Formats: sequence, C-alpha cells, structure tokens
Amino acid sequence: MGRSDIDTTGYDSIRARVLTGDLIAFEGSGLLSWIIQLRTKSRYSHVAMCVRLTEGADRVFLLHAVWGLGVVLIPASRYLSGYRGQAEWVALKPSMIAAKPTLRADLLREALLELGKPYDWRGVLSFVLPWIKQSNKAFYCSELAADLRRRHGLGTDIQLSPAQIVAQPENELPVGL
Repeated sequence: MGRSDIDTTGYDSIRARVLTGDLIAFEGSGLLSWIIQLRTKSRYSHVAMCVRLTEGADRVFLLHAVWGLGVVLIPASRYLSGYRGQAEWVALKPSMIAAKPTLRADLLREALLELGKPYDWRGVLSFVLPWIKQSNKAFYCSELAADLRRRHGLGTDIQLSPAQIVAQPENELPVGL
C-alpha cells in the first residue's frame, strides 16, 4: 500500500471515533525505528493498541510495550503531540464488532491486566538475530497488540511486526494523523 492510500486526518478530528482495540501505527525517525523498518521491510516501527476509558472522563489511551518501561498506558494526545515521526489510526472493521458485541469490553479487561509486564527486548532482537528466542513473559509492541487480539479470535499469530498487524484483514485502512 502506498502513501496515496492513506487519508490524512488529524488526531483531534478522529478522536471521537477511536475505540478500544483500534491501533495506532508509528513511522519513527530515530535509529531504532530505522533498524526496525529496515529489518521488517516496512514503514512502521511501532504500534500501540487504543484503550478508551469513559468512566469519570472520556479519555483515549495507548497501551503499548516500551523499551525500558514495559507495558504502559499513556494518554494518546500526549504521546502523539510529542512524537517525532508519522502516525496512523487503524480501526477495527465494524463487522468484527458485530460478530462479537463484547469484543471491545473483553479487550479492555485483558489490556489492563497486561500493565507493568516487562519489555521483550529479546523479541525485538529476534527480528535482526533470528536465533535469539523471545520471552514468554514479556512483550514488544506488536506482540502485545497481536496477542490481545488473538485471544479474541482476531488473527492467529502473535509474533508479528507492526506492519503485519496493521495489514491483518480485521482492520480498516490506515488513516494518517
């Protein structure tokens, strides 16, 4: 898919439509991002799963695995406002929700249980050095999102690159932010 396939809507104008289980895919500009993009032959270097919390206040957060911090939850607006690079919103197709009406609530419950788990640096290194085994008790970014979605029938593999999870058939086309 080329850049011409991507809508270029800003985060503020799509925020009301962002729901738990959607993804934000990132095209980073740093050295680690470049290595990931080169090794995975993709423009994406990072992915986070959206978590929408509505009790008390309506907030959209990003659940993602971050090097040095592990699995964290951070307000989407804060993360996106300081991000150096491009980002795209990848919504779940409505047919996925129609098939399982509790999907978003189930994803939310499972996502919150993953907070604080360690970062799978071995998993990231396995993209470059395939003989390194991944950790079963830790996550890298796309592994976290893919595993949460797989538990609910969305995809079958958890060892995916950011581009592979974005390209899965349960997703809409990316929307540039």
